[in-house]
Amino acid sequence: MFGIVEIKMITIRLPEYDIPPESFEELKIGNYWYNEKTLDNAAEEYVKSFDDLAFPVLVEINYNGKITQFLVNKNVQISYRAKEIDKKQILFDIFEKYVSIYHGINKEYIHEAFDNIVREYESPGRFYHNLEHLYDCINNIEFDIDHQAVIALFYHDVIYDTHAKDNEERSAEFAKQELEKLNIPSYVIPEVQKYILSTKHDQEEITPLGEVCFSNINDLDLLILASDKYEYDEYSKNIRKEYSWVRDDLYYAGRLKVLRFFLNKTKIYHSRYFSWAEKLARENIEREIQNIQNNEE
Repeated sequence: MFGIVEIKMITIRLPEYDIPPESFEELKIGNYWYNEKTLDNAAEEYVKSFDDLAFPVLVEINYNGKITQFLVNKNVQISYRAKEIDKKQILFDIFEKYVSIYHGINKEYIHEAFDNIVREYESPGRFYHNLEHLYDCINNIEFDIDHQAVIALFYHDVIYDTHAKDNEERSAEFAKQELEKLNIPSYVIPEVQKYILSTKHDQEEITPLGEVCFSNINDLDLLILASDKYEYDEYSKNIRKEYSWVRDDLYYAGRLKVLRFFLNKTKIYHSRYFSWAEKLARENIEREIQNIQNNEE
């Protein structure tokens, strides 16, 4: 694991409690779990769904594996404060670390190579496939992974054009040109390209060629499917924004095809590290399909 931890401060104020743990894994209010991603962007905010709950309600904090429970009334104040982190700097540090593994690297080009990556991910029209998505992919690595796969993650969505069907191929070519400028050994570059092309997600199942690391990089790319309801719905809206040029009937027909493709797979996630995500992803996909069908009626 890279050890990237976004520390959140949770304060639960009750007449007899004032508890600010230094970090937490998840916060459960009612039937909903809130994790670091859910609470990522705002500096301080009340939990939006709180007014919709039936009180009293059980609140759980998973604090470094220790579960603490509170039965609270409606007047409880649940807030959080997010510690500011420089995600771009974190990404650069990891990128520099992994390309610097190789002897004879062109160190003078590292900053420019990274800036080129950032420029593409921050280009207009990217509402989901942006630098935040890249950060999430890297941040979710909690296992040993091939260093070529890590480099590939930086480039896997570097080209993203919703009018095109060859984004992965163009991303692989982009990576090839940049890695050559970095003096990455020639035997490494085709392997990085294979990883990038594996994120095309157009196969029913992972092929034997894929093995462990190909499963890992695919699963990291698809982990958003297993996010909580609110984050998944935001992801779905952002994908629609990226295809804003497509009229509704055509977009949702295509979206249903993609969702059913994943739902019909024997497994969405192939790595043992993400077996926990299978059920959540299928529930989210089924719910989105139902929402689309309801809107069509």
